[in-house]
Amino acid sequence: GKLDNDRELDNIKLNDKEVEIYGSRDDLQSINEVTAEVDLDGVSESTEKTVKFDLPDNVTKVNPKETKAYINVK
Repeated sequence: GKLDNDRELDNIKLNDKEVEIYGSRDDLQSINEVTAEVDLDGVSESTEKTVKFDLPDNVTKVNPKETKAYINVK
């Protein structure tokens, strides 16, 4: 999503900087990061949202399942 035209994204920080992922050892060795998509539709001021992680292929589980995203707009 997008912010309103008169708003600009300052930054987004996630509450969890690290997560634990589960899967086969071979599949996990090539994974360096896990992403979380933050929907900015309807965001007009600094706020927080709960977001889920986008799991790479062959990852069977992530802990925690979701995190808080702190969204700062200016």
